[in-house]
Amino acid sequence: EGELLRREFVEQYRAQKRGEGNSSSDNAMLGYCYEDSPIIWPDGTEAQPDDPQRFIPTARSGTRAPHAWIGEDRSTLDLFGIGYVLLRFGPNPADTTSLQDVAAKRKVPFRVVDIDDLKIAELYERNLVLVRPDGHVAWRGDVCPGDPVALIDHLSGGEAGQVHVQRNTA
Repeated sequence: EGELLRREFVEQYRAQKRGEGNSSSDNAMLGYCYEDSPIIWPDGTEAQPDDPQRFIPTARSGTRAPHAWIGEDRSTLDLFGIGYVLLRFGPNPADTTSLQDVAAKRKVPFRVVDIDDLKIAELYERNLVLVRPDGHVAWRGDVCPGDPVALIDHLSGGEAGQVHVQRNTA
């Protein structure tokens, strides 16, 4: 009986993650985009219409990284939460050594995950997608950025890889 309940829960959860049966509040939350955030690198693509009745997953900079199953019990969302994650798509992923080196030098938590799945690559729309610890896309492109130092410094809030915090001294 417990196994049956678990299977039913998993199927309902998977259906919800595919965008089936989401409530308008779920759609608004899932579709939120940090449009003008100082810690994303805009990719120049146009925003999708804001429709809380219909959530359309996208990997546009500032949006929540889309869910996709990368294994029987593993989702792309399971990859996020600790540090930045660079998703590299395709059978021959782009060289990202310069970006990895800058992140290491700046002490920015950073790891690379290669995904060779055409459907997931189509969902993410670019060969390289950098996701913040909160699961939102920070940057995306088809090749490693020409100035990885500028990108890492921009996304991490400063040269030391730390967001500068103003303390209230009152």
